[in-house]
Parts: sequence; C-alpha cells; structure tokens
Amino acid sequence: MPLNIPTIDPREKVRDYRANYVNVRRLLMETKDAPAGIATATPGERPIEGLDLPADLRKTIADYRKDNTEAKSMAMGKYMKTVNGKPEIVIEDDDPLPAEDHLVTFSHTVTAVSAKGVQVVTHQLVATLEPSRGGAA
Repeated sequence: MPLNIPTIDPREKVRDYRANYVNVRRLLMETKDAPAGIATATPGERPIEGLDLPADLRKTIADYRKDNTEAKSMAMGKYMKTVNGKPEIVIEDDDPLPAEDHLVTFSHTVTAVSAKGVQVVTHQLVATLEPSRGGAA
C-alpha cells in the first residue's frame, strides 16, 4: 500500500499564522507581570539584519530570495527568539502583519532532550514582500 502524504496548502498556513499572531512586544509592554530578562526593541532600534542568526536560517532566507523573484526586496519586520517557550528577544513594531499575499515567515528550531532536561530554541522571523515597508534584509 503506497504511503499517502497530504499536501500542505500554503495559503491555509499563512491564514492560520495571521489568525494566531500576537504582537508579543506590545503585550509585554502592557502587562504588569511581564517576566524579567526579555530584550525588546523595534526593528529601527535593533535591525533584524544585524542579528547573529543560525546559519541554516540564513541559508533558508537566501534560498527563498534566490528562488522567488518577488523576494529580492523582501524586508524583515518582526523577530522573536524563544528558549523553552519563553521569549528572550522580541523585535517588532506596532505595524500589523503584511497582507496575505505579502507575508513570508521563517523559523528555525533546535531541540536537545535527555533524561535530565530539555532545551528548545526557536528563531521566528516575519518578512514582507511589500517593497514600501522597511529595508531589505
């Protein structure tokens, strides 16, 4: 019996992302009980392009640009690094997510699991294909 792997509907994934998006920087600024030690900034204060991102994530972004002509002027607008689900770095402004046809997300997760502990580190980026928003990454 052949294995039937369902296809992924990219538009459905973009819609799910948009439906579940929360501006974490804004949430942290408005919450009295925000955990200490979370670095927050806007992209203007801390450009995403200057971050030390994992090599595989940088390669994925470069490959996307190479394979998609509309991505040549793609701009990074939001970034978050979490460790074990806790935000450590949040870079975003108050701009809404790009429109459905302009939204691109990238993520990179590394997990270490042993009998003594778990560590899950995730880098999440949101980019726009709209040439009028932000600078190129």
